[in-house]
Amino acid sequence: MNFDNSFGRKYICLLMLLTIMITATTAGFAQFDTAVVLGTVKDQNGAVLRGANITLKNNATGITATTQTDSNGDYIFPSVKIGTYKVTAELQGFATAVADKVTVTVEARQRVDFTMQVGAATETITIVDSAPLLETESSSKGQIITERQMVNLPINGRTYSSLALLVPGVRQSQSGNQGDISFRREGAYNVNGLRSVYNNFLLDGIDNNFYGTTNQGFSNQATQPSPDSVGEFRMSVNTYSAEYGRTSGAVMNVSTKSGTNEFHGTAWDFLQNTALNATGFFRPTDGRKPQVNRNQFGFVFGGPIIKDRTFFFLDYEGSRWIQSPFGLASIPSLDQRKGILPVDVRVPFDFVDSTGALVTTGTVIRAGNPVPMTKFARTVLDNLPAPNRTGGGVLTVANNYGNFVRNRLFEDKGALKIDHNFSARLNGFARYAHRRQTIRQPGLITGFSGGNAIGNLTTYNQQGIAGITWNVSNDSLIEYRFAFTRLGMDRLPALVGGPSMRELFGITGLPEGPRIQGGVTPQDLPGFARIGRQSTNPQAQFPTTINSRINYSKVIGRHTLKTGYEYLALNQNVDDTNPLYGIDAYGSSFSRPAANLTTNPNNTNSAYNNAFGISDFYFGARSQYQLATQVTAQMRQRFHYGYLQDDFKFSPKLTINAGVRYELVTPVYDADNKFANFDPQTKSVILAKAGSISERSMRDLDKNNFVPRLGLAYQLSDKTVIRAGYAVGFNYWNRMASAELMNTNAPFVTRASVQNTAANIGAICTGNNFSGCFRRTQDGYPTNLLTSPGSVILYMPRDLPWGYVQNWHLTVQRQLSRNNLIDIAYVGNHGVKLPILADYNQARPLTAAELLLPAAQRPSLLDRRPIQSVNIPGSGAVRVGNITAVLPTGFSNYNALQVKFEHRGATLNLLNSFTYSKAIDNVSQVLEVSNGGSPNPQNVFDPANDRGPSSFDQRINNTTSVVWNLPIGKGRSFGGSMPAALDRVIGGWVASSTITLASGQPLNLRYGDTDQRLSDNQPDFLGGVALRPNVGTNGGILSTEAQRSALGLKNFEYYFNAANISIPTVDQPFGNIGRNAVYGFPLYQVDFGIQKNFPLRFINEVEGGVPY
Repeated sequence: MNFDNSFGRKYICLLMLLTIMITATTAGFAQFDTAVVLGTVKDQNGAVLRGANITLKNNATGITATTQTDSNGDYIFPSVKIGTYKVTAELQGFATAVADKVTVTVEARQRVDFTMQVGAATETITIVDSAPLLETESSSKGQIITERQMVNLPINGRTYSSLALLVPGVRQSQSGNQGDISFRREGAYNVNGLRSVYNNFLLDGIDNNFYGTTNQGFSNQATQPSPDSVGEFRMSVNTYSAEYGRTSGAVMNVSTKSGTNEFHGTAWDFLQNTALNATGFFRPTDGRKPQVNRNQFGFVFGGPIIKDRTFFFLDYEGSRWIQSPFGLASIPSLDQRKGILPVDVRVPFDFVDSTGALVTTGTVIRAGNPVPMTKFARTVLDNLPAPNRTGGGVLTVANNYGNFVRNRLFEDKGALKIDHNFSARLNGFARYAHRRQTIRQPGLITGFSGGNAIGNLTTYNQQGIAGITWNVSNDSLIEYRFAFTRLGMDRLPALVGGPSMRELFGITGLPEGPRIQGGVTPQDLPGFARIGRQSTNPQAQFPTTINSRINYSKVIGRHTLKTGYEYLALNQNVDDTNPLYGIDAYGSSFSRPAANLTTNPNNTNSAYNNAFGISDFYFGARSQYQLATQVTAQMRQRFHYGYLQDDFKFSPKLTINAGVRYELVTPVYDADNKFANFDPQTKSVILAKAGSISERSMRDLDKNNFVPRLGLAYQLSDKTVIRAGYAVGFNYWNRMASAELMNTNAPFVTRASVQNTAANIGAICTGNNFSGCFRRTQDGYPTNLLTSPGSVILYMPRDLPWGYVQNWHLTVQRQLSRNNLIDIAYVGNHGVKLPILADYNQARPLTAAELLLPAAQRPSLLDRRPIQSVNIPGSGAVRVGNITAVLPTGFSNYNALQVKFEHRGATLNLLNSFTYSKAIDNVSQVLEVSNGGSPNPQNVFDPANDRGPSSFDQRINNTTSVVWNLPIGKGRSFGGSMPAALDRVIGGWVASSTITLASGQPLNLRYGDTDQRLSDNQPDFLGGVALRPNVGTNGGILSTEAQRSALGLKNFEYYFNAANISIPTVDQPFGNIGRNAVYGFPLYQVDFGIQKNFPLRFINEVEGGVPY
């Protein structure tokens, strides 16, 4: 089926909708974070029994519900909270039948059938039931993570959502997960080969997604409860009910704990110490281990306010975490800080050096002699840390500095939940959660010349949820949820509040104030780590959501139908324009002497190009400087979802799950209509205006998003079920950093990017001039630089569609014994029209003939761009550089074999998930890049050329989790009759472990466009090019094991066969190495824990243990 055909899509969805409405005329049961308990009552001869009274009792709260069987002998409880229940069947002339210890899980359709025997009602026949292993009535593919697993398994950082990695097809996203606490993005997973932003998080039935546009907050969830406050969650990864939408990836449906008729609580304190940590593959020079000191403490406590009626549950957790991972950087050597270089250098213009002496234009300093430098350059270099490792490359600076990055994270979070039973048919709840987190991350290079890191980040989360459930009758139900979620993230530079650049060096034109000044303006030298502060600081975001959901449900015959509507209002204020404190970038040409002025062979050796980059820095001969104005974007977006779902019991063996959603989502618009977009037809910037959503957002409102869901479950035998499904999901939220903030476009924001050229180097800028002259670093930034629109423009096509993914699976489940299940599945999906970032105004390469011309006569980067200028309201024609574009040319494809083995026993729980897969796409998600990945293509005019393994293509992934109640202690296999005092010490221990075996991650080789062959130097989240090098014929990309053994070193630079990798020529910049062409080392990880619960008189238990 060609789903891209909008007419065909609507026809199929409408046909499905009509079919559902014809087969059953009213709507059906919704679930939120609850479940369904249903069954059939028969006599001993197999005849159905009508009018049997069915009672469902919660064993913890004592709350009961009743219903009767219909003419088919069927009964149903449509909305049941998770927990353990007793189900009783009573009918005159028959003995009472009781199913005890019925475990109900999130989204389950828990079937409890009864065969009643003739007898007196006072007679009772009891059966013991448990959560079913086979899924006989649902085509949704997923996994329940139970309370037992969350409480007992060793969880690094105590983030319960990390247990999603136990599910087949789920892997850890590298969205900020680089071993740095400031970037550990909680809840970031690539599920079935899809981007991590394509997952949907629900908490107590309400939207719990983080809607920040950047990595601030470092979680994909708005609130993150403690594991001890979570009852369980279901990770649905493929073809789930039409009740769920918003995106095409997984749905994590979390249900929090509630109070019961007994007071119960748990207190804990988990400690992690450096002594238990491994050093890692790349060993620090001094052999020290990376420091990790973590203390996580807290409690949960719940109980009755009014027995059988009102309950409370309170939780709190604090974290104090200091982590110092080891990092590597390339910094100037001690000789280079003195101005000693292996090349001859020519002074490009007159300047005053650090001693106050005038150095004149044309002076040639021979190799080995100190090169004079400005006061700014001298001070910055003198304040760098000293190299402490042997560096690589001809300049011996590659990774010549290694140290521990000291990071600190403090967090406090808690919640209070109240449940109230108004009557037998009406109940409700309310929950309030609060979290505050502070992060301090100074960066690998600290001190005056460092700070290229997050700096100081403060995050807070507040969420209020309320809900009611009304059983209108035995076969109809209404559920309603409402939530208000407010988040705030404020990030400031590491050296915020320090002296300004004007006060230190007389460098003018940069903003000043307590939130912005402090540290050194970012200095980008080719071949070296960035010197100075991070260019994206300061930054702040304040997303707020209002979420309202209502579902109406009814059962008619064999049809269980559901319908509902959801509304979400997203208001987000974003302060994310950059660089607010400037960026100075240096090339490698201004201080290079002409060929007739030197005989030094190094001067003509391209391997020494970076030496001229640092000499340009000595003189203040920057090739580019950038600056932006500050503005707060007031983003608004509205989401409307409606659905109809029919779970049709076609026969005793076959259940058909059919549904359809209609989703109407507005494009983002600005509260004050301060929106601007680029029009490629007129080469003009156009402005939003009051009126319709399309006029305010300058994008078409897509009204065609009908979304079909179709699946089946066929019970081949008592122990075998075949399940299959097909579903479509649209993606309405793409974390694209500042690329989607059209309120930060010209003319509302100016992003100035000025190129210094060789043609102008003879005319030094004076005053506030910056056009047609050469403005040096020491000359600062002109104060009028931001008074007219700059050269960076954002562009989103008016007809930009929502990307979508088609998902499918075919699964066979086999129950091997009472407690053992094996699940074998083929899973696949295909995504199209996915957003990518690119430079829409990418320049053409220089030709071979142009390269023969003198540098001053070659066409500039601006001259080679397809769009030379843009008309901006109020300013007329303005020359432009990059045009950051969000384009719908991304695609993905995924195919996998997924095998799951599960054992659920009274003392042993074991889950083994194996995935063999291949994920293909053409770009990475913004802010999800790792190992050289990029959201930008190599060539905007040929994005299909980037087709290759996804950045998260780990072919093999096997995860085993075990929770084992050790058989030692009173009432157990060993020591069953030991005294109570001894049992308190020896008994009650639980051992648990998680073992992960995974193949290596892809590595994408890239080289920077430092000499601006095709695009300006700017972060990849603002659209650029991701250029790849060439590989020769002398071996492969990686060095061989023999080559690495001969070197006897475990250094990263020796992992590649550098002699066989080269930078392409300027006239042919696109390399022949494929995207993600090589893979890293396999991963083997074992987490082990042993713990014991100590019962106390007034508190249910105190938990202690040793995780490893």
